[in-house]
Amino acid sequence: MGKKIICNRDCFNCKFDDCIADIRVYSEKSLYKNRSPQAQANQRALAKKKRDEAKAQGICVICKKKKATRGVKCYECWLRQKRYDRAKYNGKRQYWIDENLCYFCGAPRMAGQKVCERHYKILNYNIMKQNENPTEKMKKQRREFNSAWRQK
Repeated sequence: MGKKIICNRDCFNCKFDDCIADIRVYSEKSLYKNRSPQAQANQRALAKKKRDEAKAQGICVICKKKKATRGVKCYECWLRQKRYDRAKYNGKRQYWIDENLCYFCGAPRMAGQKVCERHYKILNYNIMKQNENPTEKMKKQRREFNSAWRQK
């Protein structure tokens, strides 16, 4: 085979066939899905053990480097997960809006509303409850609005 050549590690544009830095070459056995059920169980158990140790030490369970400030995650890992979740959920929500489905759950909308019957009841209940027990800020705004309305 000859001498192995190491390139500049740009494996997608590599001009050498026998480059040892080729990240495209991997063992089929190393893939998780191709492992035996026992090996998969062992890997899950080891990952759970490492996570529990990190949690007990108060460090991030994702990167295992920084102090956990947001529950069991560091700020960076928490923010990364939040951005991912938001992008994933916003994609679903945009699909629901485009297909004229409920804004919250994707169920069929009520006629003339942006939400399904279930969420309409919930929103209506919350509005009624808020009107029955208004906050001080709401009371102040109502007084200002009513006094301005009466003056006209």
